[in-house]
Amino acid sequence: AVNALRNCLLALGSVVVGLALCEAALRLLHPGYGHLAAPPRQAPGPAEVLHPDTGEPHAVVYNNLGGRQHRDFSERDLAEAVNLAFFGGSFTENLRMAAHYSFTEILDYLLNAQPDGEFGNPHPQGARYNVLNFGIDGTGPGEQYAHYRASPFKRRLQHVFYVHNQNDLADLRHAASWALNDVDQLVAQLRAETPLWKRLLARLHLSYLVLEARELSLPPEANVLSWEATTAVFDALLRTWREEVRNHGGVFHIVLPPGPDSGRWMEGKDAGGGWRVVGLHECFSTFRANLPDLPALRFRRDLHWNEAGNMLAAHCLYRYLEATFDTLPVRSDEDLAQMRHVYYAAFRDSGDWRGHRFVPGSTWARPGAAPGADVARRIVARYQALGGDAAERRERIVRTVRATAPVLRSVWNVHLDRERRLLVYVKAPCAEDDPAAGMFLRWRPWNAADLAPADRPGRYMTRRTALAAAQRHGEGERSECVVADNFPAVSLASIHTGQRAPGGEVLWQGEFAVDDADAFAAVVAADRREYDAVAATPPAARSVWNVHRKPAARELAYLKQPCRLDDTLGEFFLRVRPVEPMGETNGTFELPIKFHNVPPRERPLWRNPWRGRPGTARRATMFEGKCLMTVPLPDWPVGAVWTGGYGPDGNLWEERFYFDTDGLRRMWRRTLEREPDASGRFDVYRLGRTLTYVREPCSRNDIRDHFFLHVWRKGAAADFANLDFDFHNRGALFDGRCVAVAALPDDAPERIATGQFAPESGPLWQVGI
Repeated sequence: AVNALRNCLLALGSVVVGLALCEAALRLLHPGYGHLAAPPRQAPGPAEVLHPDTGEPHAVVYNNLGGRQHRDFSERDLAEAVNLAFFGGSFTENLRMAAHYSFTEILDYLLNAQPDGEFGNPHPQGARYNVLNFGIDGTGPGEQYAHYRASPFKRRLQHVFYVHNQNDLADLRHAASWALNDVDQLVAQLRAETPLWKRLLARLHLSYLVLEARELSLPPEANVLSWEATTAVFDALLRTWREEVRNHGGVFHIVLPPGPDSGRWMEGKDAGGGWRVVGLHECFSTFRANLPDLPALRFRRDLHWNEAGNMLAAHCLYRYLEATFDTLPVRSDEDLAQMRHVYYAAFRDSGDWRGHRFVPGSTWARPGAAPGADVARRIVARYQALGGDAAERRERIVRTVRATAPVLRSVWNVHLDRERRLLVYVKAPCAEDDPAAGMFLRWRPWNAADLAPADRPGRYMTRRTALAAAQRHGEGERSECVVADNFPAVSLASIHTGQRAPGGEVLWQGEFAVDDADAFAAVVAADRREYDAVAATPPAARSVWNVHRKPAARELAYLKQPCRLDDTLGEFFLRVRPVEPMGETNGTFELPIKFHNVPPRERPLWRNPWRGRPGTARRATMFEGKCLMTVPLPDWPVGAVWTGGYGPDGNLWEERFYFDTDGLRRMWRRTLEREPDASGRFDVYRLGRTLTYVREPCSRNDIRDHFFLHVWRKGAAADFANLDFDFHNRGALFDGRCVAVAALPDDAPERIATGQFAPESGPLWQVGI
């Protein structure tokens, strides 16, 4: 019995030590879970993120409350001011731009500054405001509510704003731990205090590794609520959150940004009892109408608000608060424009500045009386009080990689980090002219034998890296040079690297293994299964690449066979339009895509290169003469899709189709119950405020030409609306039939004329309704 007990204790100790070592390794080598595991008052250190449009880096810093802001808040700060706390996802945290351009910071300035831009003096009305940013990128309303409940200062938050995002319902629907159809049970779960053991597990990086592995292993349909249950869960969550805020003496607000749907169905819901809905749709539209030179409000390569969109959100929220707070002065548009000018000019003129430089146009950030230089210094000091050099984090990672044994010993020792796809070159001692020659990299993929001879490593899989930016430390025998460089996130058999003199002479070279052959074989088997499954479905578009819909996964799959390396080197594009227009962007945004994901030189060293986002390939693989690439789509209903690409030789291919066809199918089924209101090449049905066009059988030639739709309003014989459209923007070809739906104006029309026309020949057919 004693031996058995000793063996059990020994086994238990071994398990504990093993788990501790795994936790330590995750914290050291994969710090990506640090943000999730960090307690609210122990935020992770600074990192760098690249601006989606410019590629310029900016620091991401978290304050003492765990908020993405460059200033701390003491208990006295919170006690002596009106506190406005914003909870939300990516649109709130705003990781993609420098923090001082986030709407929460601009709003904080507008609430506290005087009309002439003076800042730092007592407010003329005697009130002070703190705007707190508790947004967490990649989370849904459940996590955001939990974040509120965990805040030790929630009783200090007089106003709590939940910023609704377009994918919040989808987040709830796919949350496995919330797969509850009993709403009362959900409310009980929300109100319950989190047990100590759960709070302890939430601090471990291992917990998030297990959760991520479990999520990846689940089939897409696992733990998914119905939409009816999701709506009930969402409603219960908001009511629970509202009640808790009210019990703490605060007011709960719901912010509805512009966009397709964007929760506008909530605007008329239960406005009493401390629940206030802030709809930004009308303000955004009015602002754009009055200032036609306002630039695009979203990033060119990302769906999120850019600096201009955040500026406008701050303006609209100020207008809302102006009508809410008696202590807030009513200001003219010109006053606010002058205040905005002072704010942005402070950062434009700041000497110690990092991040994308955003300078508003003069009509919407109007110069006024020039404030003193001390005003700009106070503004920058408040909104950039925290910082730290992001290069320090890079240096920690490089030191970690260097601590491993080199995979190649030569004039330079080469260290390998497979997870981050990172090489670190070290030379000691190092002379000043040692970095003058450029490194070269040649990587050999595991499927090199399947490539055409001209495509094999050496022709395309070579990169030359200049070492002018090499870090050099010390002098003489103690000197050292360090270079860090990424390599592609594809399965590689080996890397051949070295250094070449300016005259072409190879100074040193060597080759070493990268990825395991058995692991690659398992990846190929999984790729083959997915390729075959996608290829068995009818493509939405046939061209150089066949494009397939994957509605359940909200993805597009691009397939090509036979496929050569040449085919993967060009850039793809994807333009997506929602079923309903998105207002300020007119409903269209563009995503440039590369088969090999983000170019390695543009990727920060400490970000996981395997994680995708809209605009990058979620999965891209080449095997056995086949290519497969999947690209994620937004969670909102996607209408028209326009995609294509440029090959290495510059040749273009492009196709258009409609993605979410469920709504079109429902409208088509409604037409089966009645006779058409008019018939031409298409049967046209008027169903409420929409026209439904149906043709069957139907081919691609039938939908090639443009549709015209003219609507005359009642009582105005000469007044009509021109609502022309392309079929691909309003409909789809499926099951051998073509169905399109076009919306009519709100007011009842007196007469409608519609049909198709070709620019060279005029109307092909037309009918009146």
